[in-house]
Amino acid sequence: MSNEQKDAHFEYITSLKDKLESIPNPISTGNNLIDIVLNEKYAEGNIHGIDFDIKAIAPPNLNIDDIDLSSVLFNTLDNAIEACINCSEDNRYINLELWPDGNFLYYKIINSYNPDKNYSNKSIYSKKEYLSSGYGLSIIEDIVNKYDG
Repeated sequence: MSNEQKDAHFEYITSLKDKLESIPNPISTGNNLIDIVLNEKYAEGNIHGIDFDIKAIAPPNLNIDDIDLSSVLFNTLDNAIEACINCSEDNRYINLELWPDGNFLYYKIINSYNPDKNYSNKSIYSKKEYLSSGYGLSIIEDIVNKYDG
């Protein structure tokens, strides 16, 4: 990753941190980066009427690069939000669990999904237009492989 990309990621995370400070009852896991991501996506999900159930705890320091950790969280939550938006409004939920165990950080996400919905039409919730569908999952797979699971 180039220095320019790292600077852009840092600026984005800093802007999210500033938003976090204005949230009345923020999610607090013990890890600042995870808190920033979860609070940002929780707020975004609420805009779309998604019911979040978050059970998360994490140590302040992890053996994973911040950019890698945020990429996994952002991509999985973006996918979950997109799937929820394609469901009926009374069936939109995301259940997220995250916890440490020894040297591992476990992450589980379950969300509503409508298998009958045509996902080629992403006009309701579109990620950056220059990214093709499935690119986020490829990023996650690369990161998981980088850290041996």
